[in-house]
Amino acid sequence: MDDHSYNKESKIKKLATLLLLALMSATAQEAPTSNEGIPKGIKALEASLNKERMTQAVEMFKKLDKNKDGKITVPEVPAKKFKNKAWVQANLNGDMILTWEEELIWQYNFQKKQEMKSKKK
Repeated sequence: MDDHSYNKESKIKKLATLLLLALMSATAQEAPTSNEGIPKGIKALEASLNKERMTQAVEMFKKLDKNKDGKITVPEVPAKKFKNKAWVQANLNGDMILTWEEELIWQYNFQKKQEMKSKKK
């Protein structure tokens, strides 16, 4: 492969990455941004979750946070995962880095939705 072909391929890959990031960022903006009524801080969020939600959060995070740095990033999960509805909702700032706090907020919101559904029955 000559230098010209390599540079062209490199530029195309960079452009594709930028387009993917822009698309994911735009999609993330559709997620609810209100944190009203949500407990503040990791300890408060952990305390607010029922056993089922907390267990699910811990298991998911342990499984996906492969380098155990407290966040789930594109090297640990495919970039396309961040396009899934739940991931878009959980990744509040759209940076394609899912923190433990963002996961707890998502679990808290999910728990509240489940509680609302059960009250309607």
